[in-house]
Amino acid sequence: TLLQDDGYVIFETGNLAEMAPKYYRWIKSFQYPDHLFFFTIENLKEILARSGFEALKIYRYSILLELWPEKLVMGAQKHLARATDQPADNNKNPATPASYPATPRSKMWAWLKHVYQYFMYLFRYKVGAVIKSQQHPQTLIVVAHKRTR
Repeated sequence: TLLQDDGYVIFETGNLAEMAPKYYRWIKSFQYPDHLFFFTIENLKEILARSGFEALKIYRYSILLELWPEKLVMGAQKHLARATDQPADNNKNPATPASYPATPRSKMWAWLKHVYQYFMYLFRYKVGAVIKSQQHPQTLIVVAHKRTR
């Protein structure tokens, strides 16, 4: 109701409903209870249509290449955290808490986090745009238009 008629909504969502079961073991967490349902592209189009939107474009990006390094980095991150007394990320904000003084270690940790995020961006949106396959784990960017009444 906040979006004006003829407005646009753009969102990103996972597309795990169309993923081949052989890739389930690669997914670290399905983030239950936040994600109760998985939708196919056809489901998304139907939900948008019932809500007064028209799906204009759906971009697919394979996240398959992102999953392997993620497992590797998470394991290395836990090891580094023990070795440097820094908190492990584990999907939490790894920024140095305000109670800790900025140290060369925390600066290195922040730099490594930025490098990691940059490579994950490249894997998802650059490489993932090229190797996309409907059976791979994917992320979707959906562009929808709110129809006028």
